Amino acid sequence: MADMKFTYVATCQNYGNQKRSGDRRATDILNLMVNHPSLRVAYIDEVEVKVEETEGVKAKKVYYSVLVKAVDNLDQEIYRIKLPGPAKLGEGKPENQNHAVVFTRGEALQAIDMNQDNYLEEAFKMRNLLEEFNEDHGVRPPSILGVREHIFTGSVSSLAWFMSNQETSFVTIGQRVFARPLKIRFHYGHPDVFDRIFHITRGGMSKASRNVNLSEDIFAGLNQISLFEAKVACGNGEQTLSRDIYRLGHHFDFFRMLSCYFTTIGFYVSSLISQACRPLMSGLGMWGSCKALARGYDYLMGYIIFAPVAILAWFPFVSEFQTRLLFNQAFSRGLQIQRILAGGKKHK
Repeated sequence: MADMKFTYVATCQNYGNQKRSGDRRATDILNLMVNHPSLRVAYIDEVEVKVEETEGVKAKKVYYSVLVKAVDNLDQEIYRIKLPGPAKLGEGKPENQNHAVVFTRGEALQAIDMNQDNYLEEAFKMRNLLEEFNEDHGVRPPSILGVREHIFTGSVSSLAWFMSNQETSFVTIGQRVFARPLKIRFHYGHPDVFDRIFHITRGGMSKASRNVNLSEDIFAGLNQISLFEAKVACGNGEQTLSRDIYRLGHHFDFFRMLSCYFTTIGFYVSSLISQACRPLMSGLGMWGSCKALARGYDYLMGYIIFAPVAILAWFPFVSEFQTRLLFNQAFSRGLQIQRILAGGKKHK
C-alpha cells in the first residue's frame, strides 16, 4: 500500500557519466537501489550521436532525462525523455530538481536534501499534513506546506553543528513567523510539501537562476555586503519579470499587497524615491524628521520581534541551560578531536 501511494525519487544528475567512467559512486547508487527496491533514480544522460551534414559527419550531443530502477542487481530504464538541449541553464541544484518532477506521481511533492533526516514520529504526521491541501482556508487551497527540518550531519563538526542550528532557526522558526501572522513567506525549506500540479504549471518548484536561488550569504566586510545587496536586487528584478508576481498581485488583498511589494521590488523603489527626494526634503528642513520616523519604525519592529527573546533570556535557568549545553558539546568534541589527532579510536 505504501509503494502504491508514495514514490521516492533520488535525483543524481551525474549518474550516467559516473556509470560510464566506472566511478565508485555509481556502484554505491546501484547498491542503494538493490537494497531498496522502491527507490527510483533520475539522472540526465548525455549521449553523442553522429549526424550527417553537408560538411560531413559530425558528433552531436543529445540529452535525455532518464528514470531507472534495480532489477536483478542491475539498473533498468523505466522512462527516457529526450530534452531539447542541456538541462543545466542556471544553477545545477534547481535544474536537478526540476527535471525529476516529471517522474513523480500524485498531487503532493516533498523535496528533501541529502543532509536531512527525519524521525519515525514525524512520518505519522504525513496523513494529517496532506489533508491540509483539502482544507478550506477562505481563499484557495495552499500550494506550499511547511515541515520542520532535521539535519543529521550536524554532529560532524562544530561548524556543522552551528550551521544546522542556523538552518533550524531560519527555516523552522523564522518561516513560521513569516507565514503566521505576517503572511509574507517567500522562501521554502527543503522538507516542505508542494502542490505538484500547481508548481508544474509555473516552471517547476525551483527557479533556474543563480540570482534567485543563491540570495543568502555571510556578511564579511563592506565589499561582501555590497555584493550581497546587488545579488538580492538581481533576484528581486527577475521575480518581477515572472508571471508569479503578476498573478499574486491580482489576488492579494490590500495589506498582503503591501507585504508583497515591500518584500520584493518595492524596497528598492522606495529607496530610489527616498534618495531622489532627499535634496527636496533637505531644502524644506524635513529630512531629519523623516530619518527620525524611519528610525522609530525600526525600533518598534525590533521591540516586537526581539522582546519575547529578551524576556526568555532574562530567566536564569535559560542562560544556565544554554551555557551548560554549549560547554558540554564543545568539551566532548574537543576530546574527540584529540583522539583523532593522537591516532586513538573511540571505545564503543
